Amino acid sequence: MRSEKRTKLENLRTDAVVIGGGVIGSSTAYHLSKAGIKVLLLEKKGISLESSGACDGSCFIQSKKPGAALELALKSLDQYEALEKELPETIEFKRTGGMILIENENQTKFMEQYVETRKQHGVDVRIISGEKAREICPCLADDVIGASYSPLDGQVDPFRLNLGFLEGARRKGARILFGSSVAKIAIDEGSVKYVMTDKGTKIRTDIVVNAGGVHSGEIGEMVGVKIPITPKRGQLLVTEKLPPTVPMPMLDAKYIAVKLAPYLLDEMGEEAKRLGLGLVIEQTRSGTVLAGSTRELVGYDTGVTFEGMCAIARNTVRYFPRLSQFAVIRAFSGLRPSTPDGYPILGPTAKVKGFFVAAGHEGDGIALAPISGRVISEFIVQGKSSFPVGEFSPDRFDRV
Repeated sequence: MRSEKRTKLENLRTDAVVIGGGVIGSSTAYHLSKAGIKVLLLEKKGISLESSGACDGSCFIQSKKPGAALELALKSLDQYEALEKELPETIEFKRTGGMILIENENQTKFMEQYVETRKQHGVDVRIISGEKAREICPCLADDVIGASYSPLDGQVDPFRLNLGFLEGARRKGARILFGSSVAKIAIDEGSVKYVMTDKGTKIRTDIVVNAGGVHSGEIGEMVGVKIPITPKRGQLLVTEKLPPTVPMPMLDAKYIAVKLAPYLLDEMGEEAKRLGLGLVIEQTRSGTVLAGSTRELVGYDTGVTFEGMCAIARNTVRYFPRLSQFAVIRAFSGLRPSTPDGYPILGPTAKVKGFFVAAGHEGDGIALAPISGRVISEFIVQGKSSFPVGEFSPDRFDRV
């Protein structure tokens, strides 16, 4: 994908500037371009070189909190099947189904309540026995006594998704600048006036979308808007290519407990608690298996640690003993942009006219990318969203 030459970019005018070219920013650029808005996207590195290229591709519905977050995920998943046909690049989306694995009775009690609340909100999800789980995935350990299963969960290729949105936006007229970051956002009388890049390019615009991921807080400071995002490091392992082994994305109950049931963490060892360890596993179309993951508060450190790799490997093999026979070919980590309340930040702020935020998705960026871009586009084009996102407003943190 080509970028604009600097000689053409000394002084520009555009309808909207999108800051950040990950899946959230690229989705926003795509939806805006599709609506006829003239867009310029700034990406300081390249395609999928930060969080969107350092994650798995699971699109879980059953893992979302009941209420607006769950409704948002359902609408997002509905868009995926259309996007597979609509975008110029295949995104390898498939509605595979998904499982959350259960090891003991304490987890069973928690997951039964967990599943019931989601069923009350119309989610097709149920508790199945360990025997049924092994019918679905024969290589599961005998220690798995059950699982929550939903046919709604899916899987997508994050790299292809990011590329598909970017290329789709470009073909609809968007300009994309790689290797350019925002240095200044000028405000006059409470409204956005222009953006200055680190290369000295001045871009006149009335609209800025902050889709800067873990760096969104720094961008918010430029205009005096508080965006409390904390990076959490997630480490993952990648195996050699295997025959079909993991038929669908899976989590374990500990992964859910890290967010929603801290009392279950007492069952984990000190290392696992310190790392925020929980099972995340999927097999890609090429045959490699991605296994993770950690949730570590280590600032902006994207390094991979020996401790983290060993902990992930041990945890994975506990659930999938057969994987101990295969080689790990690489490890990587990415930063997940988390918010204090666990909800993404979507929409305009009352503080600055023309400033919008699409960030803070933590581990749900892939699942929520389609709807997030659509919501921001609707706010900009129509002045309101067809989906109620008041709970996700950037201004909610001023009320705390």
